[in-house]
Amino acid sequence: MTHPDGRPNATATAALALLSLGLTGAVAAQDAPEVRARWETGPLKAGWCVQFLMEPKRASKDLARGYEVVAVHESEGWHPALRRAAESDPAYAPWVPARVCQLLFDTVWVGGRHYERGSKNSPVGLAFWEVAARRSPGPGGAPGVARLLATNSGDLQRRMEGEFIPLRLAQLTVAPIEGRQDQRFELKLDRTIITFEGHPVPDSTPQTSEVRYTLAMDGERMMRWTIEVRLDPTNAVSFPGGLRFHGKGDLLQALARSPIRMVGPVFSGGRGAVTFAR
Repeated sequence: MTHPDGRPNATATAALALLSLGLTGAVAAQDAPEVRARWETGPLKAGWCVQFLMEPKRASKDLARGYEVVAVHESEGWHPALRRAAESDPAYAPWVPARVCQLLFDTVWVGGRHYERGSKNSPVGLAFWEVAARRSPGPGGAPGVARLLATNSGDLQRRMEGEFIPLRLAQLTVAPIEGRQDQRFELKLDRTIITFEGHPVPDSTPQTSEVRYTLAMDGERMMRWTIEVRLDPTNAVSFPGGLRFHGKGDLLQALARSPIRMVGPVFSGGRGAVTFAR
């Protein structure tokens, strides 16, 4: 709308601007993922990861739609030893960082109900296999893709099934080794058994800080999930020891073919949260 002299009507211009802002806000609200489930976690009994490198072709398998893998020299938030391993041999330069993590909690609360024990009377837990990836093309999206996501609680897994969250069952355990000062961590995931045995070194305790993982994952019915894990541990301890793995499946092959496998530190204490949004 204009004045008789041809100048734009200020009222109409303002109204169009407000309408534009409203439409922009509506689109942003539609794009923002909605949290469909939230875990409030009690004290972390033990949390640890093994980091390794994967061939690009193998790492690209089962990626979330619209994502591409990221080579180690372009990735952030990974152990620097992975980059050094890739730099030491040009054949590994395009390889992709990955990790498998095991998190065991004292308690998990979901919607007013609490879960304390997993299979074999172990603490309730979460495990995932992450590959470094980014949305393609353009920015945005999670900095990693979950190849696998699992819990050791059948009750919790069934609760998540009601929201179509792609959560598998796994065996996650931690226990002292009789007659030794070591602890044994064991993870059975994707037909692969990963065992880590070690002991804490108190005088080499790394500084604690927030631990955060953000993962994209495709689920049933073409649903795109964003999983965010936020932990606030009170302890982080170096854990020298030995790593073993056996079984079969893609995870075993990825671990076996990697030129490097890094474990630690082991985190504990503090509360946290895990959200599942789509």
